[in-house]
Amino acid sequence: MSVESESPIFDFAPLKAFLESRGFKVGKSQPYEPIDPGVITRQAVESGDIDFQDDGIYVKDKVSGNKHQVFLYLNSYNMAAYGKPRYHICRCRTIEEFIESGQFSRYTRANTDPVPVYDRSAGRRRMVDALPLCQNCLSKIREYGSISSADFVEILKRANEDYDNNEGEVEVDIFGYTKDWEAISRAYRTKQNFTCEECGLHIENELDRMYLHTHHVNGNKIDNRERNLRCLCVRCHANVDDNHRQRLTTGANRIIYEEFCRKFPKV
Repeated sequence: MSVESESPIFDFAPLKAFLESRGFKVGKSQPYEPIDPGVITRQAVESGDIDFQDDGIYVKDKVSGNKHQVFLYLNSYNMAAYGKPRYHICRCRTIEEFIESGQFSRYTRANTDPVPVYDRSAGRRRMVDALPLCQNCLSKIREYGSISSADFVEILKRANEDYDNNEGEVEVDIFGYTKDWEAISRAYRTKQNFTCEECGLHIENELDRMYLHTHHVNGNKIDNRERNLRCLCVRCHANVDDNHRQRLTTGANRIIYEEFCRKFPKV
């Protein structure tokens, strides 16, 4: 194998906030600090103490002036009927409707897990972990798959740890992928002629190529050397290990997985 194939397709360095990964020029992300969950108030919205962006929700610390990335969730929910409330990480359609309605006190902002939720079915407050991601938020970041609120909090923690400890400059988004991962993935799948390297499934239809993923063999999402990449269909990607199976066949991604299986039944 040539020297070029041993090098990363793109060379970046440590984790930065989701905003910067989308191409906006912002300063160094603030160190992660756990904040107590708090109800959203009209004053906080109107004063800009909470900032809703297409690529993140940020809360301003009144003392330090630092901005911390947070998520929002409904603080009162009928969990017996509907399960856990969904959480939101960006200015999605649901958050737009929430802002327009002015019903701010229905939502709590947090950057920790678990979080307090008043369970209307039980008539008491509970600590709830691993909230599922909002479907509208997921539509904005579909290529990454659904992650729980617990995953999101760990990503925020790891982002700042890597930022402080890394001597280089590798830019990745809050999900751990390099800034141009979508382009890297597309280039690699094109080179493999949109054919699964595990089962041999070849997909001609452009729209159906979403069912082919680029997998990091060693699990390191910033190791984009060609030898660490494999083009896999959704089914083969889900069968890599239990973590991939959980992520790709449950929650919001279950619909995509089942659609794939109907279109491309296993021979």
